[in-house]
Amino acid sequence: PNGGFRGNILPIVSEAFFVFSEENNMQHILIKSIHSGANFTIAIDIEGRVYSWGFNECGQLGLGDRLPRLTATLVNFYNENAEVKKVFIKDIAIGGANVIALGDNGRVYVWGKMQAIYGQEQRDRFGNVTSYMNSGIDQIKPRLVHEVLSYYKIHKIAAGEGFNMALTKDGFLYSWGNNKEGQLG
Repeated sequence: PNGGFRGNILPIVSEAFFVFSEENNMQHILIKSIHSGANFTIAIDIEGRVYSWGFNECGQLGLGDRLPRLTATLVNFYNENAEVKKVFIKDIAIGGANVIALGDNGRVYVWGKMQAIYGQEQRDRFGNVTSYMNSGIDQIKPRLVHEVLSYYKIHKIAAGEGFNMALTKDGFLYSWGNNKEGQLG
């Protein structure tokens, strides 16, 4: 009756669900969304906090190291002075081992495979910064994307293998990262 599929078929649940975490002394955490990448998982709780677990070779868990985690671990976000800051994350997209997160204030954070930047700016004919070169270096904790996106309130995000996209409230699409196959448009 199930098309020859062998195994358990799990029901799709649209309600928030619980996950355990070491950081909360194995307390229940109410999760509103969950996202999976290449052998790792990231969840957002109802208070906008981010938790990650699984494989972590490229820093894709965003925990400041490359160690795998077997249980949900809180991801910290930092300000310019490297101090932990409260950020309400409303959405996440994963592309293989790179992660992009959208805060409720329209700011974008990235981490994981090849998400660090050179700092070398690309400018248009008016001298405005249009992009930054990707360094090919992994980013092991969330980094606020200050580049061009800091001028806009981002509405939607997407990720692919080694690249990210951000859509502004005004309908402008920004993309960066791996463009080997022309995927940045």
